[in-house]
Parts: sequence; C-alpha cells; structure tokens
Amino acid sequence: MLGYRVAMDRESIDEIKRHFGVLQEELRSDVKAVAEGQEALRDEMRREISAARTEVAHEAQETRALLRLSYSELDRRVKSLESEMEDFRIRIERLETDSAS
Repeated sequence: MLGYRVAMDRESIDEIKRHFGVLQEELRSDVKAVAEGQEALRDEMRREISAARTEVAHEAQETRALLRLSYSELDRRVKSLESEMEDFRIRIERLETDSAS
C-alpha cells in the first residue's frame, strides 16, 4: 500500500509540475504580449510627438512670417505718418513765418 501511495504522490506531483509549466508558459506569453504592446505604444507616441513637433514648428514659422509682415506694414504706416507730420510741421512754420511778417 505504501508503494501505491508514493506512486500516486509522484503522479500528483508530476501533474502539478505540468500544470505549473502550462501556467508559466501562459504567463510568459502574456508578459511578451504586454511588452510588445508597450513597444507599439511607445512607437506610436514617438510618431505622434514627432508629428506634433513638426506641426508646431510649421505654425511657429507661419506666425513669425505673419508678424514680420505686420511689423513691416506698421513700420511703413508709421514712417508715412511721420513724413506727413514733418510736412505739417514745415507748413505750420511757414504759416507762422508768413503771419509774423
């Protein structure tokens, strides 16, 4: 009877070992799937960040171009006003000179 019990215990132990081996393989497979998913997510995030940086750089370039254009236009308008003011100053001085004479 003792020999049968030992054989039964060995069979149980072997069955438990097989079961844990299966569980171990499933766990490895799950860990590998998670790691692959993480790598895919990391790659997608890199692409998204790169695309966002490109878009921001492009928009910043467009904004700078528009600002340069706006400043150029404002500079032109200020110079025009300054010129007109100078013309008015000269005309006022002439009028004052003419009225003083």
